[in-house]
Amino acid sequence: MTRDEALRWGLGDTRRVPGPDMPAEVLALVTERMGGRYCPDCQAVGLVTPQDVPLEVDHVQPVAKGGDNHHLNLRWACRSHNRGRGARPVPRDPSAPAWARRKPT
Repeated sequence: MTRDEALRWGLGDTRRVPGPDMPAEVLALVTERMGGRYCPDCQAVGLVTPQDVPLEVDHVQPVAKGGDNHHLNLRWACRSHNRGRGARPVPRDPSAPAWARRKPT
């Protein structure tokens, strides 16, 4: 896939496409736009997502609410923030993720 194709991929496409099925070139655009792979919700509450916590592709405007798979509607998020949000919009004041609230064993 060329860069031009990646820039257009997913525009208006409202199908549910799992992260692993998204083209690597599109995911690279998301990483480039964000300046790296990290969870912005964790960062907003002063946390650094640990390496062992997986990052997932998150839709800024959820597909269930009319969002598409275009790279400008995608971001990285930790599993806790992505799945905890569901089809709700990105929160203005995110809370600490589940991995940060767990008690050490």
